[in-house]
Amino acid sequence: MVEPEVQQRAADVLLDRGVRVKLPAPFWYRIVGVRHKSYILRRPKLGTLIAMSRIASGIDVDFDKLDEGNIQEAYRVVAEHGDRVAEFIAVALLNNRHAIERHAVSLARRIAWGISPDRLAEVFSLVVVLSGVQDFLSTIRFVSQTNVMRATILSQKESGS
Repeated sequence: MVEPEVQQRAADVLLDRGVRVKLPAPFWYRIVGVRHKSYILRRPKLGTLIAMSRIASGIDVDFDKLDEGNIQEAYRVVAEHGDRVAEFIAVALLNNRHAIERHAVSLARRIAWGISPDRLAEVFSLVVVLSGVQDFLSTIRFVSQTNVMRATILSQKESGS
């Protein structure tokens, strides 16, 4: 088997089981003594991928570098777009339409203020690599770079038809 195929199969197995990510617990949990809350990162649903793509279209990131394991790219993205990265991670962890609508903003705030930038970069690269978002985002990147309102050769000229 070729190495990329082995990595893809390993990612599929991990996504079927899920990967546990520990985050700081919400305020009410801390009152009763719970310091961390665990979330399980599972294979994203199509709606989750669309929500993640909307967020990622506003982030200047080279997903191919992240897919290769380039942690420096993840650090750069976190430094430039930390709030968007936290929102991206929150949507990936929630992976449910109602949960995303209700809790994504508060979870993103907890992620941004509760974990260190290096841990944020690590979780971000983990989400990108394990969820296969980079394949889905190639279409989103193309659409975001294409300006529909820009005049093309086939469009009408100012004088009419």
